[in-house]
This record gives sequence, structure tokens and C-alpha cells, in this order.
Amino acid sequence: GHSVKLGVTTSTTDCPIGIFGVIGEGSAISNLTSTGSISATTKSAAGGVVGSVTGAATINSCNNNATIKNTLSGMYYIGTGGICGHIDAPSCNVSIVNCSNNGTVTVNQLRAGGILGCHDDGILTISGCVNNSAISQTSSQSNMASGGIVGHMYSSSGSATVSGCTNNGTVTGYINVGGIIGRTEKVTVVSGCSNTNAISSYTSGSSYHYNIGGVVGSANNTLTLQGTISQTGNVTGWYYVGGVVGYMNSTLTVDENAEIEVNATVKYCGSVTCTTYSTTTCATACATGGFAGYCNYLQINGNVTVSGAVTHNGTAYRCVGGLVGVIGGQSKTDCYLNAGSKAKITNNASVEGAYYVGGFVGWAQKMTLTNGSNWHKNIGDVTGTLYTGGVVGHVQNASSTFNRCVNEGAVQGSYHVGGLVGKANLATSFAYCLNYGAITATSYASQSGVAGIVGSAGSGALTFSKCKNEGNINGINGSTTLYVAGISGYTNVNVTMSDCGNTGTITGRGYGVSGLVAMCRTTSTIINSYNQGNIVYSNTTNTGGGITSAYNTKPTITNCYFSGVPSNTGSLSNYANMSGSYNNSSSYKATCSNCYSIDQTTKGSNNAAANYTISLNNDAEYITSNSGAYLVTALNNWQSSNTSYNSWVASDYTELPHLSWEDNLNL
Repeated sequence: GHSVKLGVTTSTTDCPIGIFGVIGEGSAISNLTSTGSISATTKSAAGGVVGSVTGAATINSCNNNATIKNTLSGMYYIGTGGICGHIDAPSCNVSIVNCSNNGTVTVNQLRAGGILGCHDDGILTISGCVNNSAISQTSSQSNMASGGIVGHMYSSSGSATVSGCTNNGTVTGYINVGGIIGRTEKVTVVSGCSNTNAISSYTSGSSYHYNIGGVVGSANNTLTLQGTISQTGNVTGWYYVGGVVGYMNSTLTVDENAEIEVNATVKYCGSVTCTTYSTTTCATACATGGFAGYCNYLQINGNVTVSGAVTHNGTAYRCVGGLVGVIGGQSKTDCYLNAGSKAKITNNASVEGAYYVGGFVGWAQKMTLTNGSNWHKNIGDVTGTLYTGGVVGHVQNASSTFNRCVNEGAVQGSYHVGGLVGKANLATSFAYCLNYGAITATSYASQSGVAGIVGSAGSGALTFSKCKNEGNINGINGSTTLYVAGISGYTNVNVTMSDCGNTGTITGRGYGVSGLVAMCRTTSTIINSYNQGNIVYSNTTNTGGGITSAYNTKPTITNCYFSGVPSNTGSLSNYANMSGSYNNSSSYKATCSNCYSIDQTTKGSNNAAANYTISLNNDAEYITSNSGAYLVTALNNWQSSNTSYNSWVASDYTELPHLSWEDNLNL
């Protein structure tokens, strides 16, 4: 219960400063309060209670009210902290428990933390601690660090657990700035911690303005998040800026019991116009995310929710996501985002950027969202230019899987725009994926698309099962090079689709504008699917179809129907209610079986029309020309012999059928 007033002004080197300068093996300090001030210009650790710890020790229920400042010039791995300056205790257990800091901590070229400045070696536990004052590190040199609880966990020796801690003070620096930890290079667990105040980098004076995180600025070793992590402080920086983690060079794991909650503005504040998605240098990839700026390996097993905004100061920047800006660098080959079977990802934040913008991820090497018990939802609006998606802007280097993903936000970009994925470069599969948002392309480029699920695809096959679009798709500002559809836009690959549907209005011009797939290439199949949406063409559209269009291929369409209305078809070169043919050749005419349509418009030749018509009888019931069978009956007659596909449902014969999987979504 004692209080000690400090009045230290020193330039003496290697002389730790505090109520206790150095404590060693077996030390236990409790119930002390420091007041006054420490002012140093020397290479010495400083803390309000303890300067340096060299052996097993416990610091319990201590408080610092003193202002602490070290203006030393010269880069040293030495710490300055509100409670303790530096810990170097190899193989020893060191605990700091139930301590608080209320004094400002300011350093130049040292490490600064509200509780602990620098942890070099030993097994560290910090629990139940609070920082209430401003922490600042003013040097623009690289490898600096400042944190609300810990400044720098230096070297990979030892381990650290930080639990039940809160930062209420602003934290400012040039590099490695975090609400809880500035930088960690050792195996680290953060559990049940929160940050409530602004975390930011300085905006002028140096090229170093990166690794800024609401909880952890950067991590170079495995980092595990447990319990409830709450982050409500705004985060601002130039490069690698994240609502929770700025830069993650190893594996970041969100435990199954974790609840990660971000409600803040995460903002790129730099003056550099980014020119590429490459992350080999800071100056070319801003990498800003509501959860993490840059991450090599991200395993999510628990719940992550982001609210607020991910935005910028007006300078064009790239690689931005509601969850993560970048997953894996351009030169890497094995990076990923995995969501486990019990994971739940929700983005409520609005997301704005230039190239590579996504509701979850801006640019990713690989994403695997497992078919688990929860839905992954993007609810915020997403605005970008090239490669813009409700879930991810661009998936680049590996096959990816998307299960139980939903986009509800409006998505707008120039081209390569999708309700879920802007562009998928390699083989990608989608199951139980839904889009409800309006999807808009404002421009065009060669081989680009806009669609409800994936805007464009590269060289890998696309597979869709039980996917649906209900949002309006608008590509009217495109040219003859744009592809517009309800599910899949531009493809240069095989498309396999089953049990899918579209009810949104499709508006556009370009090479292909169709209900489900804008253009089928190679060997593609569309089975047991439907389009109820209207299609609005323009005077520059080449080819269209109620379901798809054929391009250098003969797609197979089976047990599908089209009930929408096409308009402005007069200028189309080739159109039919199932599929047009871009090549206008019998070699590239779709094959249809057991297909139905209300619309009977055709343009050109070698297009593919439905096998049977749909009409309304006197009781306003949908019947077909297939022996007069009701539409739902005719579709289910085929499905009963092909039970691997979904059955059809209608409350009565006056309702257009939908697929039975749509009734059990539990969103």
C-alpha cells in the first residue's frame, strides 16, 4: 500500500531506472504506487516500478502515475514501460498481474509499453492489467515498437501470454504500433483483451509508417487469439493496417472459443498511390483490413465480427478487405485463409479502396471457407475499381473453396466485379453461396465480367452447387468486352453448375449477357437450375441467353427453366431462351434436354431454345407443353430419376418452382 515519488533525471548508461532498478530470481513486488517523473537520455531500461527483471519474479497490484520519458537517440532493444522497463530472464517465469499505468510513456529510439517496454527472454504472463495513458514512440527508425500493454517481445526465445488486459490510452509511433502489443517475435497468446482508444502512425517525416494494429502491430511468430477480444479504437496508418493485427508473418489462429469484435474505423492515411498488389515492398501494397492488414496464414475457428469502416484519406490505395487486406505475398506459394467448421465471419463495415477490394479479403493466394454450421456474411457495401468482390477481390495462386457465404452489401467496381469474388484465377468451387446485393460494373476491359457470385475467372474450372443470386446485376456501362450474368460472368474455363438459381434483373451490354452464366467455354454443364430474372440488353450486346451463351463450346443444359422477360433484344446477333451462340455455328450450339421457357424469342441461328414452353392455364397455373404437366411436376419427374440433384418446390401450381435447399437456409 506504499506510494513512492520518483524524481529521476539521468544520462547514465546501462543503469535501469525504477523504484527498483533490477530485480532477480525469486522477487515478488506488490501493492506499490509510483508518482513523479523519470526523464532519461540514456541506454537504460526504465519502469515506474521496476527497471529490469533478470530472473523469476512476480509484480502484483502495482500502479504507476509517474510520467516516463527517454529521448535517447540510437536504436537499442531496451524497453521503457509504465510498470516495468525490460525483462530478460531465460527459462524463468515472470508474471505481471493486476497492474495499471496512468502516466504517459514517451521514447525516441527505444521500445515503449504501458505496462512493459520490452520482453527479451523468459516465460511471460501479463494478466488483468490496464493502461490509461498515452504511449508514444517518436523515432522514424525501423524495428521500433510501441504498445498499450507491451512494446516489443523481442527474439523468439521464451513465450508470452497476455490475458484480460485493457488499453484505454492512445498509442502512436512510426512502426509496429499496437493497442495491446507493438511487436512480438515469440510464440504469443492474447486472450480476453480490449483496446478502446486510437492507434496510429505518424503521417509525415519518414517512409516507415507500417504494421499498425488495434491489438497487435506485428507478429513474426505464431499468434493465437482466445476469449473475447474487443477493439473499438480507430486505427490509422500507411501500410499493413489492421483493426486487430497490422502485419502477421507467421500463423494467426482464432481459437474455437474466441469472439473477435471490431467496431472502429480502420484507415489508410498515406500519400502514396499504390501501383500493384505485390507486397515485396511497403510502398507498393497498402494492405488494410478490418481485422488484419497482411497475413501469411490465417486459421479462423471461432467468431470474427467487423463493424465500422475500412477506408482511406482520398489517395488511391489497394489491397483492402473488411477482414484482411492481403493473404500471402505475391512471391509466396503456400499462404491461405482457412475457416473451420465452427467458424463464423461477419463483416458489417463499409469497405472502400482501389484495386483488390473485398468485403472479407482484398487479395488472397488461397481461401477455404469450410461447409460448417455457420454462415459467413458480408453486410457492408464494397466499393473499388478493378477486382472487387463482396467476399474477396482477387484469389490468385491456388484453388479455393467457398461454402455458406452470403453477400448482402452493394458491390461496385470498374470491372472484375462479383457478389462474392471479383476474379478467381484458378479452380474454385462454390456451395451454398448467396448474393442479395446490387452488383455494378462502371467500366470494362478485355475479358472482364460482372455477376452475382464470381465476376471473372482465369485458368481454373468453376464449380457451383446450390448457389443463388437475388441482387440486380448492372453492366450497362461496359462495352463489347464485358460479360454479365446472375451467377458467373467472364470465364475462360469449364463451368459445372447444379441446383442454382437467379431472380435478379440482369442489365448489360457486351459479348455475353445471360441469366446464369454469361458465356460458357470448353465443356460446361448447367443442370437442375433456373432463371426467373428479367434480362435487359443494350444496342451493343452481341450474344445472350435466358440461361447462358456458348463460345467455342457446346454446353449441356439439363432440367432448367427460364421465366423472365428479355428486353431490347433487337440488336442482338444471337439469342435464345436457353443459350445463344457467339460463333453462330452449329459446332458451338448448346444441347438442351428437359428445359422449359415462357419466352420464345430467338435471334440469329444455331442458338438453343428450350425443349418445351411454359404457359398459364385458366387458373393461372404454370403448365408446360410436355404432355401438359405442371412445371414443378415436369421438373421433379426428371429429378426423381436423378436423385443426386435437388428436388423442386412450389406452394401450389400458381407459383414458380424453386429448389428445396432454399427452404432450409436458417440465415
